[in-house]
Amino acid sequence: MYIRRRLIRGLAALLCVALLFAGGALAPARLRAAAEPTVYFIAVGYTVLPLADGAMPITSGVTLYAPHRAFTSGTGIFSSIMYQPHYLSLFGPNRSLTFDIERNVSFDQDRMYSDTLIYQGGTYYVPVDAVCQYFGLTYAVLDTAYGKLLRIRLPSTAQDDATFLNAAADTIERRYREYANPPTPTPPSSLPGVVLPAAPSASPSPTPTPTQPPQLVAYLTFDDGPKKDGSTERILDTLDAYGVRATFFLLGTNMRLNEDSIRRMAGTGHAIGLHGYTHKADVFYASPEAMLDELTRTNDALYEAATIRTRLVRTPYGSWPYLTPELREVMSDNGYRFWDWNVDPKDSEGKPTKESIYASTVSQLENRVQRREGPSVILLHDKHTTADTLPALLDYMVAQGYTFRVITENELPSNFHQYVK
Repeated sequence: MYIRRRLIRGLAALLCVALLFAGGALAPARLRAAAEPTVYFIAVGYTVLPLADGAMPITSGVTLYAPHRAFTSGTGIFSSIMYQPHYLSLFGPNRSLTFDIERNVSFDQDRMYSDTLIYQGGTYYVPVDAVCQYFGLTYAVLDTAYGKLLRIRLPSTAQDDATFLNAAADTIERRYREYANPPTPTPPSSLPGVVLPAAPSASPSPTPTPTQPPQLVAYLTFDDGPKKDGSTERILDTLDAYGVRATFFLLGTNMRLNEDSIRRMAGTGHAIGLHGYTHKADVFYASPEAMLDELTRTNDALYEAATIRTRLVRTPYGSWPYLTPELREVMSDNGYRFWDWNVDPKDSEGKPTKESIYASTVSQLENRVQRREGPSVILLHDKHTTADTLPALLDYMVAQGYTFRVITENELPSNFHQYVK
């Protein structure tokens, strides 16, 4: 009996030790499994996008939603957000789709839809199926070794999903590791070559305040577009490359010919204003009714292209001396705000060269700085010569420290009537 009890106790002890060792071996594995993040990749065409919180698809009921930025990452779709009213608009080739966040509907130029988005944590999630169908895209939800992957296929995507997953395996693993193991930020005090400022003394000695240079603010504005000859797209390409936003005053007759450029402007943060429909002074300024008809027709063309309207106006040839007090009053009564310019390099007169446009613009900007005048509103046009000049002009202005702004409807307009009485 004694021997049997000792044998049972020994076996129990061995079992406890085995469980302890098993627990020690299994516990870290369980902890690691619990700590593994749940991820949902997004790929556009052949490109796997980086993982980030707020940048992964989510589901609500049976509907899959993706951050709207997934649809602006190489698809040819652009987006624009308005806050009053609260809209998210997607602009693609030949059409646009707007989500009304407050009313929980969506619409385009022709009809309303029941598709809605989810606004969560500052991210706009749009319904994948609805957006893909609207813009002629397809998609698939695929399984990877690290989680699911939403693949948005472009019309040009030829590679099948199985081949794509095999080719993208290393990228998928790298994206996952980057997200699961983010680098530890280095404390500022240990950065090489950085000396932290000493704490201020109890009684700092006064130092003279230097004279501050005037703040250099510029509004780049472009008239008469959008052009079908490619000059508008070249200008937009350059502005995108420099991260600069501008204001485009569009002509109604041209808007009908190049709606994709309008959607690109609206979707990449440029401001849009009206420049009349015909650009004919004898038509635009003929009467209050004629002026309002031109502006209404131009706004209608803008709405048909991009589902937006605007109150910003630059009248043909500028407001002086054509815009009479009566016309100004009618324009104001109807909510329009008109802008002229104070820097004019004459890029649309005669046969200017890129050298003459650059020299004239720089000279006028320097004169305004010397006279400590306010923001510069630069008049340019959608022309190839202007597109040729723009990179050098932006290089100069960036080096001088200019801040670039777009014209908004809430700003006090700058126009000739402020200076000419």
